[in-house]
Amino acid sequence: MTVSQSFEVHREPVGKRSTAAIRQLLSHFGRSRSRPVGCSVPGGGDRYARVSVRTNRYSVPVGLIGRTVRVMLHASEVVVYDGGKEVARHELLIAKGQARLEVDHYLEAPVRKPGAVPGATAP
Repeated sequence: MTVSQSFEVHREPVGKRSTAAIRQLLSHFGRSRSRPVGCSVPGGGDRYARVSVRTNRYSVPVGLIGRTVRVMLHASEVVVYDGGKEVARHELLIAKGQARLEVDHYLEAPVRKPGAVPGATAP
């Protein structure tokens, strides 16, 4: 039964319905609002270790550059998975064309490419 169908079936005023009947009508709203939307991002991170979700970019660890990752879009956050392992979690950006970067994702870069950061040395 869809939302429109459930309201068409019961046309009596709300004041005359029992609390249980109202809860039953509204129960499906609570179940559906937290379902995540998933998508695959081929190529994983771009050359700046970011994935594009809708019109925004979110950082991922630099080791994922060029790999395919899975992105789960929730109501208030974006979660990035590499295989079955969660590798990044960001608060969802509302405005278009923004980026959310986490400095921890870039700490591996000086170890992998010591010349990438001025003054960095290999261990």
